[in-house]
Amino acid sequence: MKARSILSFFLSLLLIFSLTGCNKQPASTANKGPQPPAKLTVYTSFYPMYDFTKKIGGDKVEVINIVPAGAQPHSFEPSTKLLAELTKAKLFIYNGAGMEHYIDKVKETLKGSPLILVETSSGLDLIKGEHEHGNDHEIEHADTGFDPHTWVSPNNAIKQGEKILEALVQVDEANKDYYEKNYQQFKDELLKLDREYKETLAKCKKKEIVVSHDSFAYLARDYGLKQIPVMGLNADAEPAPGKLKEIVNIVKKNKINYIFFETLVSPKISETIARETKTQTLVLNDVGGLTEKDLQHGKDYFSIMRENLESLKTALEYQP
Repeated sequence: MKARSILSFFLSLLLIFSLTGCNKQPASTANKGPQPPAKLTVYTSFYPMYDFTKKIGGDKVEVINIVPAGAQPHSFEPSTKLLAELTKAKLFIYNGAGMEHYIDKVKETLKGSPLILVETSSGLDLIKGEHEHGNDHEIEHADTGFDPHTWVSPNNAIKQGEKILEALVQVDEANKDYYEKNYQQFKDELLKLDREYKETLAKCKKKEIVVSHDSFAYLARDYGLKQIPVMGLNADAEPAPGKLKEIVNIVKKNKINYIFFETLVSPKISETIARETKTQTLVLNDVGGLTEKDLQHGKDYFSIMRENLESLKTALEYQP
C-alpha cells in the first residue's frame, strides 16, 4: 500500500510538470512584440556631414561619423578596420572638393562593394584655394585646386543637404516622404540662418576678418566680408616665412581689433598676433568638428553658426 501511494505521488508530479511545460513559452519569444525594422546604416566623413545626415535621416537612419569628437578632420586617416566596416553600410557621405584626402584610397579599396559614395559638394560653385606646398610639415587636402570648406555657407549647406536627401531616397524609397519632410525643416532653418547673417552683417561697420586658417572664404563671399587668413587651407600648417609680419601690418593698417582662432586649432599663432598688435582673440568655429563637451551640451551646426555670428558682431562693430 505504501509503495502504491509513493507511485501515485510521483505520477501526480509528472502530470503537473508536463502541463506547465506545455504552457511555457520559449525564452527567445516570450513577451516580445513586433520588432522594429532595422535602421539604414550610413557612414559620414566628418561632423557637418554627420549632422546634416542625422537631421535629414532622423530615426530611420543610424549615422556613424568616422572622425572622433575633438579630432581634426584635416589630418584624419581611415584605418584598415574602418574600411572593412564601410562595406556593411549603404552609404558613405562625404564633402569632397579635396576635404577628404583619403577618398581615392576608399574608392579603390571598396571597388566592387555595394556601398554608394555621395559627394555632397558636387555641383557647387567652388572657390579656388591656395595650398602651401612649400611647407614639409603640412598634410595637404587632395589637390583639387579648390577650397573644400563649403559647409560654412548656409546656402551651400542647403545644396549639400539636398544631395544627402537624394541618396537616402535612392536606397530607402519607402521612407521618401519622411526624409523629404525632414529636409524641408532643415532647409527652412538654413534659410532663417542665412537671413540672420545677411541682416546682422549688413549693419557691421567693419568687413575684414583675420582668421587662423583659410576656412571662411564661402562665408565671406556670401556676406561681403574680406577674409585675411594667417595660414592656408590646412589647419595643421605653419605660416609661411614673413606671413606673421604681413598680417601684423594689415591688422594695424585696417585698425582690426580682434584675431579669430578655431576650437580644434592651437590658438598660439592668433595669440602671438594679438600680442604684437595689442588686440584680442575670439573663436570663429568652422564647424569641421565638435568637441565631446560641445556634443554633451547639445550643440550642433546651427548653434555653432549662431555663436559665430555673435563673435562677428563683436569683431566687426555691429551697429543696430
